Amino acid sequence: MKERLKLIQEILNCCEGLALLAGIIAWWYITDKRIKAFVLYLLFIVVCELLGWYFKKYKMTAENMILYNYFVMPAEFLFSYWFLYSYMPGKKIKAICIAFSAISILSRIIELTFLKDERLFFSSLSYVISSLLLLILILLFLWQFIKSDKLLQLERHFEFWVAIAFLIYYLGSFPLWTFYNYLYNTSKESFYVYWQIQMYLNMLMYLLFATALIWTNIKYRSSLR
Repeated sequence: MKERLKLIQEILNCCEGLALLAGIIAWWYITDKRIKAFVLYLLFIVVCELLGWYFKKYKMTAENMILYNYFVMPAEFLFSYWFLYSYMPGKKIKAICIAFSAISILSRIIELTFLKDERLFFSSLSYVISSLLLLILILLFLWQFIKSDKLLQLERHFEFWVAIAFLIYYLGSFPLWTFYNYLYNTSKESFYVYWQIQMYLNMLMYLLFATALIWTNIKYRSSLR
């Protein structure tokens, strides 16, 4: 099982690297600063994965947990909120994005301070709250997108494919993160089944990012001809 999980992790890292590579190639043709910010976000993820690999290799468990609990996971959610916010029309919906970001930060602060429990392997509560809020924002974004003229050429809109990628991953992995600690402590076999499903969904998300960046690159290069 350990070898299989290791292989899956390596494949996921390759998918993350592929998305970053697609972003780097597209960087010189993209003019949208939001998409460039997305490429920088992918660079952040890859660097953190390399740092996490280093911590794991040298059995620096505490440092690894601090990296992901205090930096990687909060950054993932906050960037996702900001990315959707940047494409949301109307002040009311943008205000919802800001409010959800504040709730996400507050929930993590509360869990990592006042509700800290050393018996829990993973900060599940704040992650579930942040995931639920993100799913609501994704659905709001898609609803606004469907009502707009952009629907006629949805394949040309980078933000649509990113939102779909987010939706597939966070909706599909929601049960695992909700019952993470329970499954980890009571049924390791079920836990590892759900963990592998989550990893496959993660791979799909990054492959969709790569595909969206490749298509965006082609679109921008075509506009220059």
